Amino acid sequence: MLSPSHAGEIAANALGAAVDAFDRGPPIDEPKRSTAPFVRITGLGVGNCSIEDHVCIVIKAGAAEIGFALPKKKLTEFAQWVAANETLMSEQLK
Repeated sequence: MLSPSHAGEIAANALGAAVDAFDRGPPIDEPKRSTAPFVRITGLGVGNCSIEDHVCIVIKAGAAEIGFALPKKKLTEFAQWVAANETLMSEQLK
């Protein structure tokens, strides 16, 4: 059994290694359909980030939490896209 904080730390280290491997490797084509495992998210939020001009997207899975640094500009662009496509997205989720 892992404590929630230890589980989040392991997940963050694994994802960080995936980013490092991606950055060092040759360009790859993104798969059209993901076969990746998934986790049921129990919480989602936005918080402060220690990286300048970034925010932290915080994801909870049970009692474990992990944060992803995201440039503020990208979050703003995403929010504007969601607002502009709200009707389309609600129709697709039905």
